[in-house]
Amino acid sequence: MHSDASAYRIEPNVWIPMRDGVHLAGRMYVPLGPGPFPAVVSMMPYHKDGSYGIGYLDAVHRYLAERGYVTISVDLRGVGVSEGHAHDAFGESERYDGYDLVEWVARQPWSSGAVGMWGLSYSGITALSTAGLNPPHLKAIVAIHAATDLFDDYLAAHGCRTAFSPDVHWGIRMAASNLLPPLYDDDGTWDARWRERLEHYRPWIAAWHGEASAAEARRGRTTDPRSITTPAFIVGGWRDIFADVAVRVYDELRGPKRLLMGPWKHIFPDLAANEPIGFMPDLLRWWDRWLKDEPNGIESEPPVLQYMYGAAEWRHEQGWNPPRAETVRYHMTADGALATDASPSSNEVITYDYTPLVGIDTIAMHWLPGPDTPLYPGTDDAVSLCFDTASLSAPLEITGTPVVRLRVAATNAEPPLVCRLFQIGPDGRREFITMGWMKGRGATPGTSENQIPSDTPVEVELKLRPISWRVPAGSRLHLTVSCADLSRIWPEAEPFSLTLYPSCMELPVVHGADPDLPEPRIAPPELRVPARSMTRDARLRLIRDLVEPVVSFEAVTGQTMHLGGGAVLDSDLYGLLTVDGQQPSRSTLHAESVFTLRRASGVVRAAARMVETNEHIQVTVSVRMDDTEIFSRSWTVRVDH
Repeated sequence: MHSDASAYRIEPNVWIPMRDGVHLAGRMYVPLGPGPFPAVVSMMPYHKDGSYGIGYLDAVHRYLAERGYVTISVDLRGVGVSEGHAHDAFGESERYDGYDLVEWVARQPWSSGAVGMWGLSYSGITALSTAGLNPPHLKAIVAIHAATDLFDDYLAAHGCRTAFSPDVHWGIRMAASNLLPPLYDDDGTWDARWRERLEHYRPWIAAWHGEASAAEARRGRTTDPRSITTPAFIVGGWRDIFADVAVRVYDELRGPKRLLMGPWKHIFPDLAANEPIGFMPDLLRWWDRWLKDEPNGIESEPPVLQYMYGAAEWRHEQGWNPPRAETVRYHMTADGALATDASPSSNEVITYDYTPLVGIDTIAMHWLPGPDTPLYPGTDDAVSLCFDTASLSAPLEITGTPVVRLRVAATNAEPPLVCRLFQIGPDGRREFITMGWMKGRGATPGTSENQIPSDTPVEVELKLRPISWRVPAGSRLHLTVSCADLSRIWPEAEPFSLTLYPSCMELPVVHGADPDLPEPRIAPPELRVPARSMTRDARLRLIRDLVEPVVSFEAVTGQTMHLGGGAVLDSDLYGLLTVDGQQPSRSTLHAESVFTLRRASGVVRAAARMVETNEHIQVTVSVRMDDTEIFSRSWTVRVDH
């Protein structure tokens, strides 16, 4: 039964003590009713009083407060209004802060003792990491587009040094954002406290690139999903940066669990540009079951709901990968065929010379909302190894994690390996299905287990990102193999060659929906979020030198956010990656992020600039109040290859 509370009050700053005496600040929505109430909390670094906190997050919290839940959005320590210092992202202290937050909420006089934790991206990550500690009063979590191993899942994905993303898209942006003061200064005390915080400031991007070793970098940033027994609702998107993480986490969870996978990028399901759905009813039923103990039967329903591209339909599944899927093997031959009936000779080999100028075909897919049709179709084929099936005589339904088994030798001991899978229609139209990448053999970089010999082929299992896709009859599959991706992987310093021996691709194939499961009922979106931001600038350019083999990728974004009370926050981001095809060691990345906060007390301008080369990263930050610079500092860290 829902609470009959029809109204709520908002407390903009609730102070929550941590075990070390630091207080975190929360924005709390409390139903007007007799209580006690269950509570739903989230932690984030994006300012609870900023556009994220008072935009879609605010809309969800109001929705839940109207239905009998206390909701709280909390600034991470050292961010926004919260006390303390933000020395590093996803550090071990965050999960203990999450634990203390949950238990503090459970002790409040209005609390029923049942607490849920949720969020998208960073907030979802903190929900998972906190659940890994199993706080006694944490009864359920919802993690949307989240991860559990931030180094392998994002910061150095699959062992590869990152390039444009995430260094520009997130790293340099947070370097500037974390310089901002609280967006509101109601009590007049924050100027001195903020200036003291600046003296302890360290950009996260310098922290994660400057770690002494991968093992040190992972310490405290990794959550084992197998340690989580709390009921968990995992939400992912086939086009999201954490698509593979969502299905892996779901598989490994040990408590009650659900999985929702849609055709989305990094956004809330109600607000997606492609196939938005009404997520709020399912979210509410999840909380009602585990926080209010309502017997609504959600745990007995099919646990997986996913969208299939091509068929344009939603399907229930019993698990991931579907147990009913069969593996279909396609052999890759020296003449470029991809065939189920091929029997390649063991002496068939293909030699590939490394070029960093691969990824032009798919670069926009990582950066633009909407359809995933390549903007530069076929551009990468000239610098990749390509394999094609014949035209399909019948539709082919792929649901699961495709695997490419490469037998390779390389003159680079730890080459990046990148595979992309496309659908090409009878009219030549190319559609991107999925891709995968890894460093060496997929073991810990810099170890002998990760190295590929130069004279003896070894088998490498490269998992593509999970997908559910229906390829129509008359189309063909197109697989490319290369050693680069412009937007994801930093170029290798030295030229090398790769020798490809007979290899194959394995696809998980299903035949229609599971006949034993009901057809899903998809609700229309109902979440309404007030428009508080306006895009001022959005440019994406690929620049190619007509004489030299040099490619530059440039991205520019600019937004204006109205925060209320007359406060306005402008954010501007610029990134330029330049890759030299002949001398990849000379590749450079320049980036700048600027936040300008305008309010009655004056103007604050927080800026962060980065120059990244093959050997080092330099980050320079500054803060100005009106026309006076009050803080500036630089860091230079050597990159651990």
